[in-house]
Amino acid sequence: SIRVADDFGKFRVQYEVHEPLIGMHGSFVVCQTAVEAAVGFDHGISGSITEDAYFALVARAMGVKFSWIDAFLYEQSPFNIMDFIRQRSRWFGGLILVCLSSAIPLKQRVVLCFMTLSWAVVPLVTLASVTNYLIGTSWSATTPAYTIATSVLAGISCWGYVLGFFWTFSPKQGWIRYVLLLYAQLI
Repeated sequence: SIRVADDFGKFRVQYEVHEPLIGMHGSFVVCQTAVEAAVGFDHGISGSITEDAYFALVARAMGVKFSWIDAFLYEQSPFNIMDFIRQRSRWFGGLILVCLSSAIPLKQRVVLCFMTLSWAVVPLVTLASVTNYLIGTSWSATTPAYTIATSVLAGISCWGYVLGFFWTFSPKQGWIRYVLLLYAQLI
């Protein structure tokens, strides 16, 4: 799943270095009361939509370190594609507000801004990659920068999901299941 991939891919990697480079998922937080009181959750519009990401970057600016808790938590995913689209639209809008917030030092926001930008261009990169693959273009063949840019952006948007798969599933549960789940993750 995309959420599991985010958690085990992007989020776990950042917690291994104890830095919330791209924020955090609020539903997985265990926090000391003193940290919550010091950081707070009342940060106006910029911190109200994706308050978990805002909280994490403010805490990071204050020197708070983060860690991964190796446990299971079950959440309810969106019920249908429209709920999924609305949820992701809300997240994207909230992350843009966090990226633009001058209340958080730029050095705390830069990685989140880069990841949010790469997320924003995924549809364009996907379209460009599919077009190049299916029909090719003389422009992409003669412009290595175009090919490199689309490849890098596509890779950034996919790496967490593949990494998340390998953290989540094991061939010990059966090779056929493992291969089928890997295929489903990649399509």
